[in-house]
Amino acid sequence: MADRFSSFSELVHEMVLDRDFRISSIERPDSTFLVLAPHGGKIERGTSELTRAIARNDLSFYVFEGIRPAQNKDLHITSHRFDEPTALKLAERCAKVIGIHGRKNREDSKTTYLGGLDQQLAKSIERELSKGGFFADSTNREFPAENPNNICNRGSTSSGVQLELPLALRKELLASNELMVRYASAVRAALFN
Repeated sequence: MADRFSSFSELVHEMVLDRDFRISSIERPDSTFLVLAPHGGKIERGTSELTRAIARNDLSFYVFEGIRPAQNKDLHITSHRFDEPTALKLAERCAKVIGIHGRKNREDSKTTYLGGLDQQLAKSIERELSKGGFFADSTNREFPAENPNNICNRGSTSSGVQLELPLALRKELLASNELMVRYASAVRAALFN
């Protein structure tokens, strides 16, 4: 299904901050990483919470959240067109952006698909998630996130990583704080190796 809006400037002509969507961010000047959920809240449930769990109190973070009573998918702007100004400014000030996304289960309800132009970091996150007991795949072609305009590739090094978590896994993470912490810790282990 095509996005209703092709840019943030289109979206704000119809949608209202703090009525339809919310933006939360913290820039931590010592952080080389920005952990970001461009489809948080009720758009891709669980991505906001995971973004905060990974960022903890030392990494910069950003979440764009759908907060409408219904039809939050209307707020989805595909990642290579996601141009919300605060997100772009934060991304430019960090070396790497880690994009947290949700996907439908389809035939695989357990595997996190990893994409982005930093293939080395994607492989490292894949290894750490596997060590943590999670399924991950950095060779998937369904969500390659290789467009240079993808928000995950907009950091100062022009390469980052996109994680696509299936709905079933996001529900498990939301239901178990222990699981959420273990997943977030695995991602952080890859970032700090």
